[in-house]
Amino acid sequence: MISKIFVLSILVLNSCGSQKHNNPLKTSAWEVISIQGKSDFLKTPTMLFSEKNHRVDGSSGCNNYSGEFTINGKNISFSRIKSTMMACFDDDTEHRFLSAIGNVTSYRFEDDKLQLLDKRKNVVMVLQDSKTQKGVERIVYQANSRGFYEEILLSKDQIV
Repeated sequence: MISKIFVLSILVLNSCGSQKHNNPLKTSAWEVISIQGKSDFLKTPTMLFSEKNHRVDGSSGCNNYSGEFTINGKNISFSRIKSTMMACFDDDTEHRFLSAIGNVTSYRFEDDKLQLLDKRKNVVMVLQDSKTQKGVERIVYQANSRGFYEEILLSKDQIV
């Protein structure tokens, strides 16, 4: 009886440890902290990866966008990216973001940051998990009609 329980326990533990995720990014929200080494955004672009349907959604710094992504090992590609069409005055963040995402071929993690790389392994974008910003609680309200996007940051001392 004890040996049956022991064998059953081993089988259960092995099956839990052997589960493999197709998407190591899982379902998580990321903030872009630099594009081509520059961090001069009026509004921070975001990326939300959905493991279930291999979709990516977010803000390009002005408009909302959505598309698909494919992961094969450390390679990642984005396709079918579409965006709302609000006018983006005095800011080239959206243009830089959408151009950069088109050059991404692989990724790596370094110091809890996601780095998106081009075919020469140059860093195109650096992102951080939106939940890792210490001391700040983030409430994001997003309505898809008319492209309205608002973000509220709560820290111990202030509301931004």
